[in-house]
Amino acid sequence: MAARLTLIFGLVLALAVWLGGLALFTVPAEQTQIRRAQAAIGLERLVTVVNAQTEQLERLAAAAASRPGLGQALARGLTQAQRLALEADFTSLLPGGIVTRLYTLGEARLETDANPPISFATLDLIGQVEKGGLPPPESYPQDTQRHIRLARPVMNGTEQVGTLLVVVDQNLALKHVLTSSDLGRLRIIQAFDGADPQPILDRGEGIGEALTMSTRHPYWQVELTPNRYLGQGIGINLVEAGAIGLTALLALIAAAFVALRLQRGAWHTELSRMSQFILASHRQPGLEAPSFVDPAIARTAKALSLKGRPDEQPETPPPAPTPAPAPAPDVPPTPEPVAEGNDIESPAESPVVAADQPDLEFPASTATPDATPDATPDATPDATSGSGLSLELEPLEDSRMQLPNHYRPDPNMFRAYDVRGIVTDGLDEQLAYALGKALASEALAQGQTRIVTGGDGRLSTPALKAALNQGIASTGADVLDIGTVPTPLVYYGTCVTNTQTGIMVTGSHNPKDYNGFKMVIDGNTLAGDEIQALLTRIQNEDWRHGQGEIKHSELTDSYIGEVSKQLRLKTPMKIVIDCGNGVTGMMAERFFEAMGAEVTSLYTEVDGNFPNHHPDPSKPANVADLQAKVAELGADIGFAFDGDGDRVGVITAAGDNVFADKLMMVLARDVAARNPGASILYDVKCSRHLAGIIRDAGANPIMCQTGHSLVKKKMRETGALLAGEMSGHVFYKEQWYGFDDALYTAARIMDLLARSDTDLDTLLAALPADVGTPEINLTVTDQSKFDIVQRLSDQGWFEGGDLSTIDGVRVDYDDGFGLVRASNTTPVLVLRFEAADSARLDRIVHQFKTQLALVEPTLSLDF
Repeated sequence: MAARLTLIFGLVLALAVWLGGLALFTVPAEQTQIRRAQAAIGLERLVTVVNAQTEQLERLAAAAASRPGLGQALARGLTQAQRLALEADFTSLLPGGIVTRLYTLGEARLETDANPPISFATLDLIGQVEKGGLPPPESYPQDTQRHIRLARPVMNGTEQVGTLLVVVDQNLALKHVLTSSDLGRLRIIQAFDGADPQPILDRGEGIGEALTMSTRHPYWQVELTPNRYLGQGIGINLVEAGAIGLTALLALIAAAFVALRLQRGAWHTELSRMSQFILASHRQPGLEAPSFVDPAIARTAKALSLKGRPDEQPETPPPAPTPAPAPAPDVPPTPEPVAEGNDIESPAESPVVAADQPDLEFPASTATPDATPDATPDATPDATSGSGLSLELEPLEDSRMQLPNHYRPDPNMFRAYDVRGIVTDGLDEQLAYALGKALASEALAQGQTRIVTGGDGRLSTPALKAALNQGIASTGADVLDIGTVPTPLVYYGTCVTNTQTGIMVTGSHNPKDYNGFKMVIDGNTLAGDEIQALLTRIQNEDWRHGQGEIKHSELTDSYIGEVSKQLRLKTPMKIVIDCGNGVTGMMAERFFEAMGAEVTSLYTEVDGNFPNHHPDPSKPANVADLQAKVAELGADIGFAFDGDGDRVGVITAAGDNVFADKLMMVLARDVAARNPGASILYDVKCSRHLAGIIRDAGANPIMCQTGHSLVKKKMRETGALLAGEMSGHVFYKEQWYGFDDALYTAARIMDLLARSDTDLDTLLAALPADVGTPEINLTVTDQSKFDIVQRLSDQGWFEGGDLSTIDGVRVDYDDGFGLVRASNTTPVLVLRFEAADSARLDRIVHQFKTQLALVEPTLSLDF
């Protein structure tokens, strides 16, 4: 008897284990299959909607460009007033949210402050149309959201006479995509030939493997990752499974085995039939649901059947919860139909719009930054997710920073072209807060209401930037914080987000205990009296009051995408980069790989202690590791970057350290070849041969003061297309935005070499071969440095030389030159010498040492 009970107990226990395994493993596996089936159906529907929306947008643009009489009028010539009237007419006739621009062939120019901004990428799009192409729409970031631009030809008979540019808010253009799916995480990926893929839309949440499908758009793919709720309610309810199991346990052991075997087969049959019904209901919405034994499956099938019938609703919802949909954008009602008599028909009446396609239904507002909602449906809290411009609202703390009464910062920190100092000696959060208030107040006075902010990788930067943001917002100005980025990304943000105003928290190439602020208002980099005016505002507490918003944005992908689209290597290059633990380490490797380079990296970990070497590539000692690695790998070229990414150092394949003035000779020849007569700037520290090289290349050389802000001001004044400083700052206005950018400069060098089918050593060998020194720094004090230079100018005697005081004391001889100037960023005198040979160099150096000793006997002249 005991043996029989033991046998029965063992069978019951085995049955329980078998039932549990069946519920835990068989049912989830079937549900996973159904989740993927439902996701595939949803993805196919999303692609259909994307195709319909983009096709309709293209047809609307083509219809507008084909307006009767437009080509003939453009061929005859239009006044500016007529053109503006036509553009306004197009904007009113087309659905709201669209902005149009009309160009004759070859007329389009860079207009970064226009609405919409005309960037280099936009010019490239227009250029494709002028060459006979019909490029598909492109998504791009503008201000705090994404827009879609496309261009179509304007014809006069069979002759193309112009181009119509159309720009539309992406959220409106893809409205039906945004509202047509709550199946999981939806992404639209844009990938131009040779460029890294970029998410242009990213919303929702999903788990597991993503499904991807191509669209009619050659550069867009739709990606869907199913959410956790998809497939729930289709399968066995575990409570019911437990009841079945309990009933079986109470039955006879032999009958239970038979029943369970039949039940297992029934479950598989039910799930298989449900999968087939899901697919069939996709093809035929409203299809009558078959009968199912399992109640949960039956309820879900009935709900799916009723969902496809417009006149019926399911009696009970599926038992599984669904995620809350993203809040819909606050959009005005759909505009009224266009009045009769217009040459271009309204979308509802136009024969170019297929009747079975969803209408765009844009609101009747123009695509201006202030007229659109700040928070977009594809915004995510993670500002580093890489989804274009991801935004997150950051409310100000209730306990905002307060300045002490009669706060007075150290005036010595307000320098010639930035605010800079030591973080333990006055450059603190109070200064950052006060500077934010002063800068924003000045910006508001100039009509600028939004300010881009960013910061480098120094240890003190996060706290300074947080205080800066609060100071800006306390005036009523809005903040667009683009995170931890190189300085050029803040400048880039002021060009592409239509703000024109920005401030970067950075200590640049200075030692780790330094930090500072580089500032732009309305496209003008602040310097001199403009920086002193901010100090005066702080001293007088002369600032605005209000409540602005702080938003977070990500521009790195946009920047990399724009550069890699413009400068794509035709043949691969092997390069080495040294980021010196500066902020370029966060993106430099990806940047160069996007161009098609094979990259070896040194010191890319962002570390404000700069543990490997000082972050200044203009000093030969700081590029020694890079030289060694280039030689070890046999690389084509090496690049070094300073702490905030606006200075570049270059190492040739032969291992030579190329001073920036020699590099400028190569770059100037390249730019001048395409732009005869163009102005090219260089600072007072550069080689005496540079002016002749520029002149011989057919361009106009202009010497200017040292300092990134001063150079940019001179570029705006002269219209120069290229500028360079001996320190490694290079500024491209040709095909770029005119700011100093080490990464972009390196990309232009690589592009030049690829086009020339040669190496840098060969190009440098054809240049004059003077003997020169790098920058020499003599430590003095901030209080004495300018006085020493002034006394040298007044009292120094330089026999046989021509004295220039553009910036410090520069003396040019027939066989060389010498320079002494006061640094605007650190308490040092900067010296530089060059001559035809070593003996003549020694003569010039000796003469300067003698004169310096006479005007300031305390100097240590051991160089």
